[in-house]
Amino acid sequence: MQGTLKRRIILSLIGYKRFKVNMNLAIIIAARLDSSRLPGKALLDISGRPALGLLLERLRQSESGNHIIVATTDRATDDPIAELAHNYNVQCFRGNSFDLIDRYANAMDYFDIDIAVRVTADCPFVNGNIVSMAVREFNLERKKQERLLVTTKGKMPVGLDVEVFDRESLAFLQTRPDLSDQHREHLTLYMYQRPELFNAITVPKKSNSMVSSGHYTLDTQEDLDRLRIIGQKIETLDDSIRIMTATE
Repeated sequence: MQGTLKRRIILSLIGYKRFKVNMNLAIIIAARLDSSRLPGKALLDISGRPALGLLLERLRQSESGNHIIVATTDRATDDPIAELAHNYNVQCFRGNSFDLIDRYANAMDYFDIDIAVRVTADCPFVNGNIVSMAVREFNLERKKQERLLVTTKGKMPVGLDVEVFDRESLAFLQTRPDLSDQHREHLTLYMYQRPELFNAITVPKKSNSMVSSGHYTLDTQEDLDRLRIIGQKIETLDDSIRIMTATE
């Protein structure tokens, strides 16, 4: 009973009442704690703060960084994610634990978001330069084609990934009769697999010799050890990101 009451208090603290926001674009971070290889990884310390907290601080450097939403599950085990979001003064949405398409679509509807920048909590070194680059490209290309997905996959090192899409594209995705459980768990997989239905554009467009030179995803203890070392000289990584994302 006491645990249930505590969870209700947490939900009220993070602003779970519906409200309108002034912007129609938001960075939405998918986060949960039940990793099989590295449990609780979003809360593990990197550079003196939780990995998710570090990511939130870095994303605030973006032109879009004043509207960030943490999208976690509605399970009690993810209450610490919601508490962290509250402590960082970031909005939190709680939804389906397995179906990420459903969770993102409901979050976008709930906060009246038109364009989403997708970031995952296991990529704590994504920063504002990467987000701004992807959003600029999305705004340019959206005028030319529908069902657009702008992605950095394959053009930025693993773990420095973002994707940008709009609510209409996600709504169309939800209607597809051939969505599998794998598609629902991996939000944009179907978009990549069906190029006749979705237009995926990769950025940066220029060649990038650093694509294979680093791995910045937090999945294992070895990753954590490596990222902690990188975090001690984060300015070096940020200089490289600045070069990679510079406007041509």
